[in-house]
Formats: sequence, structure tokens, C-alpha cells
Amino acid sequence: MTISLGVLGYIFHLSGDRGGLANLAVITLMVYVASFAISLGPVFWLLISEIYPTKVRGLAAGIASGANWTSKFVVSLTFLTLVQQLGSSWTFWLYGLLSLSAWFFSYYLVRRRKGALSKRSRISGARSSAWLGQSVGGITGSDLHVGSRGE
Repeated sequence: MTISLGVLGYIFHLSGDRGGLANLAVITLMVYVASFAISLGPVFWLLISEIYPTKVRGLAAGIASGANWTSKFVVSLTFLTLVQQLGSSWTFWLYGLLSLSAWFFSYYLVRRRKGALSKRSRISGARSSAWLGQSVGGITGSDLHVGSRGE
């Protein structure tokens, strides 16, 4: 994702206002969108579903979602101003730098689970497959009160 933003900035730097590398710019932009969709895009939604305690999860997820959409609005609102003030190449290089900082944040500060399922997701999976008699994460349907709402 960061690399595609850097390449996109470089393409705009090389072509200037002539637009000779338009096809390459479109391909690079598609690479950016695809890499965002499989990397940083889902990280936000994963984080807000996992980090908050159950009692405040709904409210906290709502506030975090609002902040997420507000930041997207700010990016959309300031993009053309940045292009006018900095130029296309520096705008995409700035976004690449922000993308790199988001990657460092995710890599170093977000606690990794290394393939372990949380107890909540194991129980949820066991409830959904309990009627088949399957075991999910070591939990079987007989371990749960299937049909109850955790009461």
C-alpha cells in the first residue's frame, strides 16, 4: 500500500501535467485500493471488535466508527487543496508517509494474537455448530446451554 502510493507520487512527478503515464497511474491506484482492502482497511474493524470490554463495546465501537468516517471525510475534503498547494506527487508521497506510519503503528503497537481464537469467538462458533455435534476450539455443544443467551 505504501509502495503503491510512493510509485503513484513518482508517476505524477515524472509526467507532470502532461499525463503521459496515465495508464500506469490507474494501474498503480488499483494496486493501492486492492492492498488497502486486504491490509489496513480491515484492521480498524478488527480492532474495534476486539479491544473494548463487552459492557462498553457497542458505545465504543460507535464512537470509533464515527471517528473513522470523520477521518475519511477530512481526507476527502482536503485532497484537492493538498493537490493545489503541494502538487499531485507530494500529496501522494504525504499519504504514503501517513500509510507507513499507520503500518508501524499496527505492527509494533497492536497486540498480535498469533492464531489464537478469543474465548468469545470460540463460544460463538461452538454455538453455531452445536446442532451438528461438532467441536469448535475444544468446546462442544454439550458444554454450552444452546439456545440460551449466556444467562
